[in-house]
Amino acid sequence: MIGGALSRPAERFPNLFGNNKFLKEYPYFLPCAVPATFTVVAWLVTYIFLKEARDSQLYNHSTRLMIESPNRLIHLRSQFGSFFVGR
Repeated sequence: MIGGALSRPAERFPNLFGNNKFLKEYPYFLPCAVPATFTVVAWLVTYIFLKEARDSQLYNHSTRLMIESPNRLIHLRSQFGSFFVGR
């Protein structure tokens, strides 16, 4: 919908974009630029303001395993042997 509404802006909206040589030469730039700009803004807002969902205290970065409780850690140690000793 956006692409069709914004395509060839210099021909369709001459009062607004008629003098713009760039949009005359590249008539499909505007319908590509608008959603791309929206995507970049949405990504930046998400990256800056969205909080991490996992609790960093429950995540063991050296083994990449979720540690749910002390009983689970004991089970992992018994399952994997001495791999977890001293950690």
